[in-house]
Amino acid sequence: MQIQTKENKTFEGKVEQSILNAALKANLVFEYSCNTGQCGVCKTTLLEGEVFELQPQIALSEQDKHNNQILTCCCAPKTDILIDAEDLSALHGIETKTFPARISKIHKCTSEIIEVTLRLPPTANFQFLEGQYLDVMHNNIRRSYSVVSTANQKEISLLIKRFENGKMSDYWFNQAKENDLLRIEGPKGTFFLRDNSMPLIFLATGTGIAPIMSILNSLEESDDFQQ
Repeated sequence: MQIQTKENKTFEGKVEQSILNAALKANLVFEYSCNTGQCGVCKTTLLEGEVFELQPQIALSEQDKHNNQILTCCCAPKTDILIDAEDLSALHGIETKTFPARISKIHKCTSEIIEVTLRLPPTANFQFLEGQYLDVMHNNIRRSYSVVSTANQKEISLLIKRFENGKMSDYWFNQAKENDLLRIEGPKGTFFLRDNSMPLIFLATGTGIAPIMSILNSLEESDDFQQ
């Protein structure tokens, strides 16, 4: 079966393979996260054709299904199909890797928010797009944080919010100190700037401003950006 996107990109689909995995095999990058049908990030619209479920589409509401929404990680093509999915090819060449990292600086922004700066080994080649996030691992605890810094900066900065009774929060706010050794895994996610040729409006609250700050700082560094 043929799978076609709204951008007229076509790739081969198989009945035993999810649309998402077929796209990845064809070197296309679709938006996704959990790959288990629970997060809903890979949701798209089925414009033509038929699909069937390989696994339950937990994140879809009845209204979503009524509107021909599907999860590409859960569905396989039953016929040739046309989907309203975007190829995020800007992510080609950016690999998720694991690195050791040491705390370079901890800055207290408020009583509930800190900015943590991490330094990587000199040989580490950590490439990411502004807006992406990474996982921090310490004492068998893993948490995800968006990157505040830009790809051009040598160190990685994160905004971290305190959560009451949180195990990782207890570490960050009560135990963490400069030179502590952690591990990071990333980059992850498909939130990044697609096109800066049009007017941009960003909305964010709390530490959700972290990826926005990263994008805005990268735009400020760019010669093409006009305020």
